Amino acid sequence: QYLGFILFKRVHQGLVLTAKALRYYQDVHVIFNKIHESTNNIRFNHKLNSLQLNISPSISSLLVAPNIASFQEKHGNNINIKASDDNTDLIKGEADIYIRCSQHKFSNFNNIKLAAEKMLMISSRKIATEISNIADFKTQNIILHGARPYIFTNWLKEKSIDINQLKQISFEHFFMIIEAVRNHVGIAFVPDFLVTNMIKNQELVNVLNINYHTDFNYYILQK
Repeated sequence: QYLGFILFKRVHQGLVLTAKALRYYQDVHVIFNKIHESTNNIRFNHKLNSLQLNISPSISSLLVAPNIASFQEKHGNNINIKASDDNTDLIKGEADIYIRCSQHKFSNFNNIKLAAEKMLMISSRKIATEISNIADFKTQNIILHGARPYIFTNWLKEKSIDINQLKQISFEHFFMIIEAVRNHVGIAFVPDFLVTNMIKNQELVNVLNINYHTDFNYYILQK
């Protein structure tokens, strides 16, 4: 009513923007993007006295968050953490430290190798009791990483197992996969350092002691 024209029209699938509303959106979208960018720049300038971390979501959730208090106690920093694995963030250069997983080093950064990626096959203790050999995988969900399904599929090929004969489910991040495994959804490959304590505490099981190394490494990146 304030704009003087109708914003939406009803179609079979729901609501869509009218032609006038679409043109209006295209105009104001640019403006709001500029406001968002300016706001972030101001926020960034106010944070110059704090440590800016940009870390992949699974590492942020499972390793950094539980240990950040002790780090802060030792170093006394104000800390701002962004959970991201978007490499376009590297171009923006707003963080002091990035942690990324890659097959290669990153140009224009000081690359400090944290670890080579070693995958462990994991399950809950309940599901582990149902698996005595690889043939038993056919009774379980195979949990894949959405962006890297080949972690599991390549291993299956090496064992001459047809993945199409197995039940599959995928998640976007390793921390989501681990949570699904803890809730007896299936079996999965995840980086060893994310689940070392969970296996030690018998929350999870390394199925049949299966592990393998990928050609990925984890890096700390600094300008």
